[in-house]
Amino acid sequence: MSLLNVKVLNKALPTFILGLFLSSYTSNIDSKLSNNQLTPPRLITSTEIIADNSSEQAAIKLLIDRQFKALNERNPEAYMATVDPNSPGFQPTKSTISEVFKRNLKYEPTKIEILGISGNEAKVRIEQTTTKIEGPPFRDNKMIILHTLRKSNGEWKFFSSVPENIQYLN
Repeated sequence: MSLLNVKVLNKALPTFILGLFLSSYTSNIDSKLSNNQLTPPRLITSTEIIADNSSEQAAIKLLIDRQFKALNERNPEAYMATVDPNSPGFQPTKSTISEVFKRNLKYEPTKIEILGISGNEAKVRIEQTTTKIEGPPFRDNKMIILHTLRKSNGEWKFFSSVPENIQYLN
């Protein structure tokens, strides 16, 4: 991801929590990709989806519900409980989450697609709408984000997130 794209994302997502992941995760991604130190996200094919995944899907949907509840309640502890402690964005998010919650925003998932589950990893695409309730200027938006989830101590957690699309509503 180029520096320009990171600047655009930082401007477009000034209060969205995933911007915190991206600021720490993408700053060196181009050099890591070119040096084969990091592989790009891989979509899991349907043949890799585990046979009996209804309970896994339910656990993933519960995790998503918990994260959106934490976002809307502006609860940093509850939010961090949904993030994998092994994620490269965990510490930067933990140290800046309180700043994010100073804005009064409403986060609403409008579409959730579980693209695949393979072992301890899942790919989920979430379309969400973020709107200002009150406070300083904010551009309401609809985003589509591809999330990688991983199991941590037997529980699904958010590991990384990449915005695929953003549409401003105002």
